[in-house]
Amino acid sequence: MAALPRFRRLVAPRQKATRIGDAVVFAVAVASHFVLDYIVHANDLAVGLSGNGEKLGLGLWRNKPAAIAAECGLFAVAALYWWAGKQRTRAQTGLLVFMFVFALASFFVPTPPNGTMMALTGLVTWIGLTFVAARVVRD
Repeated sequence: MAALPRFRRLVAPRQKATRIGDAVVFAVAVASHFVLDYIVHANDLAVGLSGNGEKLGLGLWRNKPAAIAAECGLFAVAALYWWAGKQRTRAQTGLLVFMFVFALASFFVPTPPNGTMMALTGLVTWIGLTFVAARVVRD
């Protein structure tokens, strides 16, 4: 549990990682993304630099109810961690609810027709949400 305050300090605005422990916590957070991807991807997670090697994945996304529960559960844990111990504004509460609904709705909208459109849609969506979130949290 000592790593959580360290991670919070690391990702807080206008603060730099000043200790090796902060860098290690950040590295573990990044590496854990691979573990989560392994759980949800359906044998399409390339191992190695070329992308032509073995493909891994347990395929949680094939089971929509389980995928929704996992995604929303992870979002709820992260939201509660962010929320803990602080007075939040009405705008921050609204943003959190909107992001939760958006994450849930993403399971029910049509998949973009090709990889390029999927990447573009994802980038525009998350850049927009990040910009709005940064403005709301700052105010």
